[in-house]
This record gives sequence, structure tokens and C-alpha cells, in this order.
Amino acid sequence: MAMTRGIGVALVAVTAAACLLLGGCGGDSAPDPTPTASVQIMLVDAPANQISELHVRLNGVQVARRSNETMTLLEARDLPADTDVIAAGNTPVLLGTVDVPEGTYTFARLAIDGASPVNRVRLTDGTEHPIVEVVHQQQLGAQLNGSFQVVAGTNMTLLFDFAAAASVRETANGWVLSPQIFSQYIERGVQFGGLRGVVRERDGAPLIKPADQVLGVFLRDQGTQEVVSLAEVCCLTGEYAMPQLVPGHYRLSVQYATRDWAPVGAPLLDEVVVRITAGSTSTASVEIDQ
Repeated sequence: MAMTRGIGVALVAVTAAACLLLGGCGGDSAPDPTPTASVQIMLVDAPANQISELHVRLNGVQVARRSNETMTLLEARDLPADTDVIAAGNTPVLLGTVDVPEGTYTFARLAIDGASPVNRVRLTDGTEHPIVEVVHQQQLGAQLNGSFQVVAGTNMTLLFDFAAAASVRETANGWVLSPQIFSQYIERGVQFGGLRGVVRERDGAPLIKPADQVLGVFLRDQGTQEVVSLAEVCCLTGEYAMPQLVPGHYRLSVQYATRDWAPVGAPLLDEVVVRITAGSTSTASVEIDQ
């Protein structure tokens, strides 16, 4: 269930003696409350090949302003005990609505409890496997698409895009979660669009990738050039999909990456402009010479 919380400012009680020293404690001496905006915290995802469900225990949502300490917007108790992030690709998940103090924010983090037994994957063959390790625990957070400005009195959405395909992989010791999460600060009520397509060689064959690498489609904001979403290309069909995207213009690139999604070499295809339209799924299929 989505939670609604207010982020307030703690007031320190002042003793009567201190009031006298300060010249009195009149009714108009209390500080004004910090102006806030109402912000929805929302989760979306893209599908992952051979994985039908990815369950995690979310541990909190934090943001930070310039030169300020981290502020917790949602705690573990405010969040679902078990979240299937892949299901958020079909229906965005509202995690909560909070009042956020106005200001410029440079950091947003969707924390995960790496030790929780809830963390697991279900494959398309129906089998379930526990997540045996969560790596980069100190970096479990979203990569902001630039800083964002919270304006008092507005109604906005802080959107977390959890790229499941890029976040989980099978190793010799079991399944490992290395969260790849991106965030955007958008107007509330925006209707999402989608993107899908096929990446293949010019003769129509799927690209053959090295055994220790993945082939990914990276989507960058046309203005900031920051990655806002990514998807794995299916090694058998060449298909990829990003079902929940904010409408606008983006630049698409295709590139090999390590299992931790660090880019390898130069992009196979770069700077293709795509337009995402609300309520519809755009198509961007590409052919590559290798």
C-alpha cells in the first residue's frame, strides 16, 4: 500500500529563562514552516529475458540537497515488504506520497536490503532462485538525470526506473543483484509511452556477443545526455523493450557491456534520435554492420 508522509522540521523547545534572555517568546517568534511540494515516489521497470519476476525488499528512499545531509522520504516500514520490480513494467508502482522541502536536489536513492530473504528471481520456466549476493551495496541508488528543483506548492513525481535485465545475473555461485536504477523528476500525472525494436545485422541475423558480455540499448536524455533507461537485447531474437518511458525526445545507442553493465569499446550504433509519445509504443529497429 502506498504511504503518505510529511517531512517536517523539528522545533526545539525553549525554556522560559532563555526566552527572557532573547527578549521574550511572542506568538510571532516561531519560525515559519519550510515550504514544501507534494511528491509521488513511483517505480517502473523494463522486462528481462528469461526472468518473469524479480523480488526485492526495498529499504528506503532518500534525497539530498546541495551541501546538505541525506533526507529520508520513505523508510522501510513505509514500503512494501516484497516488491516485484518486473511487474512495475506493466503497471507503475506508487511507493508513497511525501511533502518535500523546496530546494535544489542533487541525489536520489532507492535503497535495497541486501540481506533480505525476500530477494529472489523467478525464471520463465517457473523455478525460483534466491539472490545470494547484492553487489555495490554502497552505491545502491539511482543515477539522477541531472539535479532537480522542488518548487513549493507543486505536485510532482520522483520516478525510479529499475532496469531488471541489467541488474541481475547468474553466476557459478548463484544469482547476483547489481542494481541499475535511474531517476527522473517529472510532472505528476504524465502518461507514459513505450519503446521497442529489434537489433540485428544487416543480413537479418542476431548479433553474436562475447560470452562474458551483454548487448544493451541505452537511452539518453537529449538535453542532459544522461542515461535515463536501458534494456538488454535478446541474444536469440534481437528484441528489446522499454515499456514505461516519459514522453519526449531521446538519443538511442547500442553497445556491448560487461555483466555489470560497464560499456565495452565504442558503441555499435550511436546518437539515433527517437521520440516517445504518451499512450503509445514507438518502434526503433536498427541494423548494424559487424
